[in-house]
Amino acid sequence: MSWKDLYELTPQLTAGEIRFEKAKRGVGLFLGPACFVLALLVPPLPEVTLLGMRTLAIFSWIIIWWVTEPIPIPVTALLSMPLFVLCGVLPLEKAFGYWSHWAVLFLLGAFIIGHAMQKYGLTRRFSLMLMASKLVGGDPWRLLVVFLLANTVVTAILSNTVTSVLFLSMGLGLLEIMKVKPGSAYGMAMFLGVAWASNLGAVLTPGGTPTNLIAIGIMGEMEPMGYRIGYFQWFWGNLPFTILQAVAMFLVLRLFLRREDLNYEVPQEAIREEIRHLGPFSLGEKYALGALFSALFLWVLPELTSVVMGRSHPITALIYERLNWGLVGLVVAVALFLLPIDWKTRKFAVTWSEAVKDIEWGTMALIAGALAVGTTVGDKEVGLGGFFSYVVTSFAGPDVSRYLFLLGTITLAVVLTNMVTNVAIISFLGPIALSVAPIVELNPIALTVIVSVASCISYSLPMANPPCSIVFASGYVRILPMFIRGMILSLIGIVLLSFVGYPVADWAFPWPLPGN
Repeated sequence: MSWKDLYELTPQLTAGEIRFEKAKRGVGLFLGPACFVLALLVPPLPEVTLLGMRTLAIFSWIIIWWVTEPIPIPVTALLSMPLFVLCGVLPLEKAFGYWSHWAVLFLLGAFIIGHAMQKYGLTRRFSLMLMASKLVGGDPWRLLVVFLLANTVVTAILSNTVTSVLFLSMGLGLLEIMKVKPGSAYGMAMFLGVAWASNLGAVLTPGGTPTNLIAIGIMGEMEPMGYRIGYFQWFWGNLPFTILQAVAMFLVLRLFLRREDLNYEVPQEAIREEIRHLGPFSLGEKYALGALFSALFLWVLPELTSVVMGRSHPITALIYERLNWGLVGLVVAVALFLLPIDWKTRKFAVTWSEAVKDIEWGTMALIAGALAVGTTVGDKEVGLGGFFSYVVTSFAGPDVSRYLFLLGTITLAVVLTNMVTNVAIISFLGPIALSVAPIVELNPIALTVIVSVASCISYSLPMANPPCSIVFASGYVRILPMFIRGMILSLIGIVLLSFVGYPVADWAFPWPLPGN
């Protein structure tokens, strides 16, 4: 993921956008520390200790800098950890221990596995095979559907930023062969679809986007919950919403395409020629494919043994205790450094000098910092968990409509994430959801999962997320159509999350746990 300073972004911004960014970042640079000092000076809020006020001070500074971006977002995340130590909120070992959190290790392993898949062209081969299939049959609309479905599936495995770059480059090649020029409705539909599919596929698996890992990490660390979510459990809990939102995506794209916009020749023979040029599966592709399936199998193995043997069986308990997602990701990643491509020259499937270029260190720093902020803020002793509960009880009370609260929370997350980084959204709303959901008789785990998903369905503006920025820079997408069509899809997403996403999540992530 690219975390660029303003001067690096200037070439792709308009004069008005540059002025806005300068003002936003300039105000944020001073507002963050000012709010930090103010929170330390004011009297404690209800249900908040003096230690909690220090946490509020740090939280205010970090959130403001995440929103306004005076410095790169991962650097702000790094700042949170020493602030917690210097203010006496957390001991040094705990504050910096988030760097060794399983979510960070999981992501490190996933980046290396993803690097192997890209290095040997495995993802490209599968995508080309889909586009050359009989499902397309030479029809431009079916090509678009299959192309975006492939994008969605691949995003569930790789990060949404990497996938959007991959499918943008593939799409540019396809449009060039089809003689589709910038400004065409078909080209705009393809690249809007790339941004939307990259965000949509990211909600399917825990590693699809950092917000998923942050949400799962916050739920796992929050006392007394310590809720452990399974890999397949997350997938199943979000699958119905993803399917329905994908249908909505295609309906919105088709709504703005006329019959003459689909009058193109699909270059299936050219695609098949590319596949023939790739030849049979290389040894590197086989290694990458084996690493992917091994990791996926081991990630879901605890759930499989629980179904087959029962949750209380000693073997199941042992697997749950030892087979952590982060551990699996690292072990499979390390195995790629041991698999020989050419033993005589000691050439292995992955080398560190190559892999390190595809490791998104900024994203890992972001997750570590966000976990430190999110879990500490939600804590009732050193954070604001008690204050969140107090506010909801005082102003809403137990008689508040749970559906209205649910709809309002989802709408707030979706609206804010079009303007604010989704990491800030989940770090802010995640602890609130966990703290106040029981008061309005909602499942706190299901609501936190839905907030994470809601923070990923921002489709309206280039600055909403990296995939939107990437496709906007292609030259095929204009800002007004992006805003209008993205808003339509976001509104549909709010309804689907409220009436489908949450009920399914409530079933998939039961709370309270049996015996509690």
